[in-house]
Amino acid sequence: MSYTVIGQIIDTIKFHAYFQDGSTREEVEKYNAIVDELSEKKKEAQLINNSNNDLRFVNVRFFDSKFQVMATTVKSFAVTIKNGDVSISLKRVTLKKPKEDVDDKELKDSIVMHASKNPVIKAEFRSSFLVRTGYIEALRHVNKLISAHFIENFRPVISEIHIATDFQGYDFTHLDPHRFRTHKKRLVEHEVNSSIHAYGKRFSGFVLGSGNDMLRIYDKSLEISIFPDKEYIKDLIWLRNPKYDDEKIVWRVEAQYRRKTLKTLKTDDGVIDGYESVLNNIPSLWNRAVTNNQLLDIDRESAVDIMTNTTVKDGVEFVLMPKARTMRIYRAEVHPAWKAIENYNEYSGEQLDVYKAPRTGARQWVNNSVKSLFSTLLKHNGDITKEGLIEAFEVAEKEVLDTKGISLVENASLKHIDYFGQTKKMIYNGDSVYPASNELENFLPLIANELVSKLNLDVGSDEFYNQLYDKVGY
Repeated sequence: MSYTVIGQIIDTIKFHAYFQDGSTREEVEKYNAIVDELSEKKKEAQLINNSNNDLRFVNVRFFDSKFQVMATTVKSFAVTIKNGDVSISLKRVTLKKPKEDVDDKELKDSIVMHASKNPVIKAEFRSSFLVRTGYIEALRHVNKLISAHFIENFRPVISEIHIATDFQGYDFTHLDPHRFRTHKKRLVEHEVNSSIHAYGKRFSGFVLGSGNDMLRIYDKSLEISIFPDKEYIKDLIWLRNPKYDDEKIVWRVEAQYRRKTLKTLKTDDGVIDGYESVLNNIPSLWNRAVTNNQLLDIDRESAVDIMTNTTVKDGVEFVLMPKARTMRIYRAEVHPAWKAIENYNEYSGEQLDVYKAPRTGARQWVNNSVKSLFSTLLKHNGDITKEGLIEAFEVAEKEVLDTKGISLVENASLKHIDYFGQTKKMIYNGDSVYPASNELENFLPLIANELVSKLNLDVGSDEFYNQLYDKVGY
């Protein structure tokens, strides 16, 4: 059987633009003035009486492009402009008043602002634009437009990217979701739910994963027949490939990544959270998607057994035991069709690791711990009393003293110091560049001063620093 890749593309890109650290008040006010001007156009569009919001707009021109100022916008943004290539939403920035004790007018006007934690511009590219011009040129065009008309110096961040492969030679059926092994449970089949889709009686595809880290598999030929405006992919990509067979169905495998997942993936160069790092690691992102979700070479009978959770032996139907299900998945080889699409445009990419950032304590965790304490006391003692609480702490104190020779508070102190030390060590060792808190340098000594003092050490003494450094390892 021949399995043919007829096209690999970037199908969707969404990115956010942030003000850079060091942006001046003048730059922000200039940007806000443009947003206000477009907001007035939006009000004009809102006066248009039409039940279809896509037809309620006012035309404007920016750079060498025509745009429509829409009557509606996306949540938390002030205004949206769009054309056939891209949709751009803009948010007004609230500036704090200069401190009254700044007397110098020139200094007041040039007060440097810190970059906002929230994006001020959101851009979403049309798939046809990305395919027609190529994603690099499409990004360059929109970046140039934003720089020329909205924010001259901004920080772009990829918030979502879809990487797609169109291929022929294998036709998926309703049994195929049961032939998949996914990264969440490496040795068992994909848990099938409402992610299976059909158009009438025709099986049209299914989804693995969720929105932040998702793999879609769907009948692209069927989609084009239903939505003719999507036929550009056939004209621009498929027909240019001499291996394309117009008589065969084209299936699309599409990997979707959002920033929540991207910023947890890392290479030897660091976390894939920057604009350029995402674009430079497209082959690696694709390879991860098809490695973490594998189509297995399982025959029809076994796939039916897995789907129905039963098996037939000597004419008698039995329940398929969990171990038997696991072994069928474990022993299965990756299907040749899946191996045919494992590279992206002939690049295999490098293996990506998952980086789990250290998390600071949350008040909710404390609340949950208190709830758990009271619940356990109630179950154990049948009541919650002052005496019961005191006894619980006394028993815990004795336990720690007997095993470690230190008090309950001292034990908690050392654990807290160890946590911050490990966080800092991870950053200094180059395991990741995210999240390297700007406050960590100041926060760690502060915590150490408060907590280690409980160990009866003179903060700042040689003995204090020796014990602290021995404990946290930096």
